[in-house]
Amino acid sequence: MNNLGQLSSAIRMYLGDWDDRFPPAATWCDDVMPYLAGHVAPHAFLDCPSAPDLKSGYAFNARLSEQRRGALWNLKDTIVLFESDRGWNAKGGPEALPGMPRHSWRDAYGRQRGENYATALLDAQGVRMLPRKKLPDGSWAKEPEADWVRWEP
Repeated sequence: MNNLGQLSSAIRMYLGDWDDRFPPAATWCDDVMPYLAGHVAPHAFLDCPSAPDLKSGYAFNARLSEQRRGALWNLKDTIVLFESDRGWNAKGGPEALPGMPRHSWRDAYGRQRGENYATALLDAQGVRMLPRKKLPDGSWAKEPEADWVRWEP
């Protein structure tokens, strides 16, 4: 969750320099990296500790590519970044989620499995861990189990 918070801050700085537009989805890691340069190991914020073999463990919501953040009508529910196994400059939507959720935790509903997401709030309050549902065939749903999640601008 800390990594997504740092990446959210970097994207917020990027927006400030690029007329409130999100980076192109195809090059988002490359474009955001300079905004992480003040950190000792900026690449570490693109690495997910739960996916150490990937150069980047996150993906960018492709529907936001070069869109203005100010045009989004629901910042708190629109996904910007999420966990993925697709590597550097990964982009897409829920189809780009890992095949199996990376995290597990116990809450009031029992044992949950899911991923971390960063919303267009682009602050610590916008980083959330959301569960995914296991399907009867043993696979995992390609959508977080939260009816408020938005992928489109």
